[in-house]
Amino acid sequence: VGTPGFGKTELKPEFLGKTTINAFIEGYKKFKQESFVDKEKLGVFGYSRGAIAASLMITRVKDVKATVLGGGIYDLRKAYDDLTIEGIKENIKAETGLTNKAFTERSAVFRVKNINAPVLIIHGEEDLNAPTNQAYLLRDKLKEAGKEFEFQIIAGHSHGNLGGNFLTIVVDFFSRKLKGVPADIKFR
Repeated sequence: VGTPGFGKTELKPEFLGKTTINAFIEGYKKFKQESFVDKEKLGVFGYSRGAIAASLMITRVKDVKATVLGGGIYDLRKAYDDLTIEGIKENIKAETGLTNKAFTERSAVFRVKNINAPVLIIHGEEDLNAPTNQAYLLRDKLKEAGKEFEFQIIAGHSHGNLGGNFLTIVVDFFSRKLKGVPADIKFR
């Protein structure tokens, strides 16, 4: 699913507002209809803006069985205040108008009570695009709400650095939550 305002879409960018989340939900519903999909074992993976979208989507979609959120922002106001990269701050400002309503509707930390699936939060320790404290904020809210989650901060990783054991952690989480067994990962 593409983000409105990017790629071939003809919509105005809106930094993961309602139009974007609705598009992701429609894509999810369409994917569920494919003959090769096991509708009882659906997982969602999002990284960066995709993690923001996935974190908001799972508050509205109740049949997701596992979710991985990597390098995401879960409290947009706090992230905006903490960000040091001006280009990202400008995107947020241009696409949201910096209203309280816009910040709240784009922040999963205010909706964790509506999350039903186990969540893996995975974040690079040196992420400047999505401050690492965002992972801790979501973790704390999930813990407070009694939700099932796992938490991994990857030492030495920056934003978009999916090397090392990042993918191993993700694949193992999905295998355990969707298949009921740890991943059998062998390296050549």
